[in-house]
Amino acid sequence: MGTLEILFIFMVQTQLGPQKVEVPAHSRLELQSEEDELVFDTIELHEGSELSLPEFKSIHILNLIAKDGARISIANQSSGSDAESGVDGGNGAQVTFFVRHLAGNVVIEARGGDGSDGRDGRSGQQGTDGIKGQDAPHISIPFFGFRLFNFFFGNGQRGQSGATGEDGENGEDGGRGGDGGQVRVYYQSKEEFSDIVVDVSAGQAGVGGRAGMGGLGGNGGIGGRGSSRGPQGFMGANGKNGRPGRPGVPGTPGDVSIYQVDRKLYDCLLKFELVGGDPSDHQSEEWAQCVHS
Repeated sequence: MGTLEILFIFMVQTQLGPQKVEVPAHSRLELQSEEDELVFDTIELHEGSELSLPEFKSIHILNLIAKDGARISIANQSSGSDAESGVDGGNGAQVTFFVRHLAGNVVIEARGGDGSDGRDGRSGQQGTDGIKGQDAPHISIPFFGFRLFNFFFGNGQRGQSGATGEDGENGEDGGRGGDGGQVRVYYQSKEEFSDIVVDVSAGQAGVGGRAGMGGLGGNGGIGGRGSSRGPQGFMGANGKNGRPGRPGVPGTPGDVSIYQVDRKLYDCLLKFELVGGDPSDHQSEEWAQCVHS
């Protein structure tokens, strides 16, 4: 099992200069940053390694070197704690990658988060027992202060019925799976047999919680005393079972766009993305000046 390394980055901006990141084989490196844009001189991912990134707007990588089984995963927009039940999965990230040169095969993941399973309904409590039936009228003959003899006039009353059991709770509905991310990749060049695969699959739906069982009815009260003891009361009715929670709905797969572009178009796309423009807006005057300069 790979080791876990955590690297905290809080001030990464273009003007600070390029960064280099290397992830050892079968290890996972997690980067954390408050910036929307990151620039790396080199990212080198060894065999079976993973680079985990928070949700960025754009990532510029001058050299991306990847060995077999290397992955770059982007955190989804989590909507709740993993410990919470019935929570929808976060949607996948919306991010743009700029890769100047690629050597090797890499998988980029921007999956939707899985919905969490619903909580099981609580079973109902048992109903309270019925009250003892009243004794028949009687007289007692005391002997030295003790009641030794009882003479009953009639039979004892039936005990009261037990109370109905409490209804079981409904199971909680499962959470919805998050939608897959929106990923664009622009790269300028790559070595032979190198490739980029992007996974924007949807999150799985959470399972609905199980229904709570209705509580048992209370026991009937015992019959009262008499010439003949009264019958025991009836047992209370069982509580109703809750309904099972409904399963969540799977998310929707995301969108992927991968383009190989020449140096000039790459630089223009990068410029427009990093200054907050829309690289898909090909009608603006600024875009035309950049491309045809």
